[in-house]
Amino acid sequence: MKNLTLVILFFISSIITCNAQEPTQYTKAVELLQQGKQDSLKVYLENWENTEPKQAEIYALWLNYYFYESEKEIVSFTKETPEKESLAITDSTGNTVGYFISNMNYDEALLQKGYDKIDEGIALYPNRLDFYYGKAKLLFNYSDSYKECFNTLEKIFIQHKKNKGNWDWTLNKPLGIEADTTIINSTQHYIVAFLDAGQTLFAEQLTDIALEIYPNNTMYLADKAAILYNNGDIQGALNSYLNILKNTPNDYLVVFNVAYLYETLGDYKNAKKYYKMVKKSRDPQISQQATEALDYLKNNK
Repeated sequence: MKNLTLVILFFISSIITCNAQEPTQYTKAVELLQQGKQDSLKVYLENWENTEPKQAEIYALWLNYYFYESEKEIVSFTKETPEKESLAITDSTGNTVGYFISNMNYDEALLQKGYDKIDEGIALYPNRLDFYYGKAKLLFNYSDSYKECFNTLEKIFIQHKKNKGNWDWTLNKPLGIEADTTIINSTQHYIVAFLDAGQTLFAEQLTDIALEIYPNNTMYLADKAAILYNNGDIQGALNSYLNILKNTPNDYLVVFNVAYLYETLGDYKNAKKYYKMVKKSRDPQISQQATEALDYLKNNK
């Protein structure tokens, strides 16, 4: 039944293509992982660990090993048409009588062994950015451990202050200027993921931590504004949007939000001012919305 689901090959240091410049041990271990030879991989990692203890890539591979070991496929039968990929069962007349569907469960005890291994790696190699994100991905997607995921992401920013942004990736290769891009985009991904999962508190805390390092980042300021607005802090949301406008004065969607928040606060003078600015937008929809808002204020306020 494995063919019913798409198994996404997960490497904490992203999808890896082996080449001749990579260490032989590492190349061989990745090949075993890609081939699904878990038993052979376990023996190989144990032997490698004995000959080269505390080698960085071993910790990454152990996390992957325990992730795949934790997978348990459960096949169930249903008469209802499933939304996901399934195998239809027909009777002698060709009519569909039901469906077999495949679901993956994950053994938390085995995942924890992987987390313990990668924690050892982080302790020895605190600048390996992929270690943190590999653990965070599994915690969020397969353990639903939102608090632990947040704690792992928070450690990135703590270490970022210590190492001044000097991060490494697979095979301890320096990330250089790509480190900031990786952190910014990945953090935004998790802020949105926390919000989608209903974990607003972690989304807000992660946004605040990110803004300490990247205080002028437009995405984070917009995240902060949206979270504050949802929490009922209209003035706080307005301040965040005004900060965005300092760097992107022609972002008319932000200008519209500023106008709307001024209107919500009862400051109709400033609301009209910013709605008039929005009318300059080349987006006909947002320009029309500003026109309608101005007409409403003119007739009602």
